Amino acid sequence: MRAANTPGAGRTGHVVVIGGGIAGLAAAHRLLDGGARVTVLEASGRLGGKLRSGEIEGVPVDLGAESMLARRPEAVELARAVGLGDRLQPPATATASLWTRGGLRPMPKGHVMGVPGDLEPLAASGVISEEGLARIARDRELPPTPVGEDVALGGYLAERLGREVVDRLVEPLLGGVYAGDVYRTSMRASVPTLFEVARSGRPLTEGVRELAERAAQRQDGPVFMGIDGGIGRLPLAVADAVRAAGGEIRTGAPVRELRRTADGWTVAVDGAGGTDGVSGTDGVSGTGGVSGTGGVDGASGVDSARGAGGVDGPPVVTADAVVLAVPAPAAARLLAAGAPAASAELATVDYASMALITMAFRRADVASLAEGSGFLVPPVDGRTIKAATFSSRKWGWLRDAGPDLFVLRTSIGRFDDEADLKRDDADLVRMSLADLGEAVGLTAKPVVSRVDRWDGGLPQYPVGHLNRVARIRAEVAKVPGLAVCGALYDGVGIPACVGSARKAADELLGALAGPWGRAPEPESENRAMTAAPEKTPNAGKKAKDLNEVIRYTLWSVFRLRDVLPEDRTGYADEVEELFSQIAAKDVTVRGTYDVSGLRADADVMIWWHSETSDALQEAYNLFRRTRLGRHLEPVWSNMALHRPAEFNKSHIPAFLADENPREYVSVYPFVRSYDWYLLPDEDRRRMLADHGKMARGYPDVRANTVASFSLGDYEWILAFEADELHRIVDLMRHLRGSEARRHVREEVPFYTGRRRAVSELVAGLA
Repeated sequence: MRAANTPGAGRTGHVVVIGGGIAGLAAAHRLLDGGARVTVLEASGRLGGKLRSGEIEGVPVDLGAESMLARRPEAVELARAVGLGDRLQPPATATASLWTRGGLRPMPKGHVMGVPGDLEPLAASGVISEEGLARIARDRELPPTPVGEDVALGGYLAERLGREVVDRLVEPLLGGVYAGDVYRTSMRASVPTLFEVARSGRPLTEGVRELAERAAQRQDGPVFMGIDGGIGRLPLAVADAVRAAGGEIRTGAPVRELRRTADGWTVAVDGAGGTDGVSGTDGVSGTGGVSGTGGVDGASGVDSARGAGGVDGPPVVTADAVVLAVPAPAAARLLAAGAPAASAELATVDYASMALITMAFRRADVASLAEGSGFLVPPVDGRTIKAATFSSRKWGWLRDAGPDLFVLRTSIGRFDDEADLKRDDADLVRMSLADLGEAVGLTAKPVVSRVDRWDGGLPQYPVGHLNRVARIRAEVAKVPGLAVCGALYDGVGIPACVGSARKAADELLGALAGPWGRAPEPESENRAMTAAPEKTPNAGKKAKDLNEVIRYTLWSVFRLRDVLPEDRTGYADEVEELFSQIAAKDVTVRGTYDVSGLRADADVMIWWHSETSDALQEAYNLFRRTRLGRHLEPVWSNMALHRPAEFNKSHIPAFLADENPREYVSVYPFVRSYDWYLLPDEDRRRMLADHGKMARGYPDVRANTVASFSLGDYEWILAFEADELHRIVDLMRHLRGSEARRHVREEVPFYTGRRRAVSELVAGLA
């Protein structure tokens, strides 16, 4: 990371990040990489939010989340970028059990978040009764259950598979992630792959089995990753990197007011230091989750001198842009005046509370403890604890740090089931020991214990959550220079929060640097790029390197020759299997799109890219050989590739920069006037700069401008991406007043549509 705040460094503006949790720190890191000047304001005296470490008997332990999903790359990339690559460690053992039906039972394999795809291991586990297994088997005989735009996960699964599998498998697994009630949790938001299976109308167990098999084929490493010394090291290392790059971090700096001005923003900071507001046994507090699955933004931090203590600063900070990386209640308060509709939506968000009880035993006293990394407890069994983690067995670094100790932790509480949290710390320890005694025969007393209470730590994702998030972001997008990120918006896990932070930072960098480009890139090679869904061929590359990349892209539009048969079983799976095969040949499918109805001559569009044109041609023809492809007729297909912009080398297509695809795309070709290329350079530079400035109010619309000279009938292909279609419409209308447009002699046809999973496309086609 370069020092963007140092004299002489290229700058794109000053951004204030409100919130010093991992989302806020990751946003600051990304912004500095993009050349912005950054100030982080944290209300409490600590950094890190729910990623927090401490000590017990001199041994470092995590007091919140303890691991991060490795299948999503964002958090692991960030850890490596800030120097923690050699400290990344997978669990020493990840064999978990379920304490249900009177004993510890092995977690069955072949499931997706508890939803079974294979009944054999489920039957062998003893988790489900014979009656429950018979009920699951009826899934194949049932007619499709409509799900609409969204559905409660528990209710849908109970209708398809019976309540027993929901109560004894799905509830404890989802509860570990959201500390919520599965019967009110959104399927679309919490398990989107399962939602796609449900929308397809296929038997649920069949779809889950294929999802599990596909995940197993793709898995080439550990599912989870921890950090030697604790996940709490991550925010500290990111904060150190932010400071080293010239970023300013102020703790004990609660923001009182956020106000939009003609020139940007004023941020009023209270002089008094912030407090956490929730206490643990040692006087520390926070908001968070358990077992590596909790949400991670918020206002509390880590037990570390480096994160503690307020930093003096001015009571009013001016900025060109602001990132809100705080929980919903704080965001609602700060947006009440400037974005009242967003504030009202944020005020409806519910949060769950919980407590973590960490206990250290003499290792010799627990020698007979059951094998594995711990166990989950279904709420239906009526126990107090919701999970137990055998930390000293799960993490090799913890075992080595305290060879004579055995650290074990339990969690208590979930949404709408928080009565036990009113008990004092001694009671929570006593109740945990009682449950552990019954579950695993533990009779030893801990050498020491501590209780950390996480009040209002985990945002809940009820039915309609994604629509609520879209409404919040739509209102925020109306306010120039404002972005939001954190566990509320894009997922509660650490990688999801880092990805959310990247998204917010990239939006603001795009707005500050110009809508067709991104900010100047860092000198460091360690920049962590936003991950594409499956593959990130250009992750870590800076603009000058990306400008040397040869990468072709292809948009292929098709229409139905005739209606598809009623039985479409296997159509989508065949295409998905093809996409998996061509991914191994460096063909990335950025998206499949439903373009039906917007034009009478088109139904489906595929957007793909690769290092060679030959690979794209092969992929195109292989798709046409599938059953779906044989029902489709080509309408329009154009290839292009990125070439460096003539006047602004930082203009990089979103797909080449590995930005996440957006919900909608609108692609069209254009040809410049004959005299355009004969105009003086200074005239063309001025017109293009003015054209870019006109679009600065649309940072959420990402551009992909690529050269198509001699590859078809056009000079350029431009694809706009956005999460809301009307934003593309508004931008295109606004740009009609651009002087540069006078030098365009052709710009049709347009193909516009929503990004859909192949299974959704197949189900929705006529």
